Amino acid sequence: MKKAQTWSMDVLFAVGIFVAGILVLYYLIGTGAESGIPREVVEDGKKIPEILSTSQNESIGFLLGGKVNQDKLENFAAMDYNETKKILGVSSDYCIYFEDDEGNVVNVSGSVIGVGSGKGTVGGVICGSGDIG
Repeated sequence: MKKAQTWSMDVLFAVGIFVAGILVLYYLIGTGAESGIPREVVEDGKKIPEILSTSQNESIGFLLGGKVNQDKLENFAAMDYNETKKILGVSSDYCIYFEDDEGNVVNVSGSVIGVGSGKGTVGGVICGSGDIG
């Protein structure tokens, strides 16, 4: 009888380790894909506001204390998109747009919605074009 009890305890111990391993694997996979956004894109998204802060980069920065310097923004918007990606040190496509306190998209300049890649949309409008209404 003693051998049977030892064997069953070994099986229970092995099953416990197996289940724990599956749970750990599920947790690791789940946290990596939690947002569905690749890590590189998230990192680039964190870099851009820091770089565009005038305290960080006087030559291209147009943000200071939550306020936008319109002249510097327009100069940045006039630059070649691929050049701005190099200056910002990002490899992902980007679109910079602004919202007011209520979450409404604000035109960057005239009727231009955002600055950056034409691959992105803001409120259904291609970044860098048209009035959102």
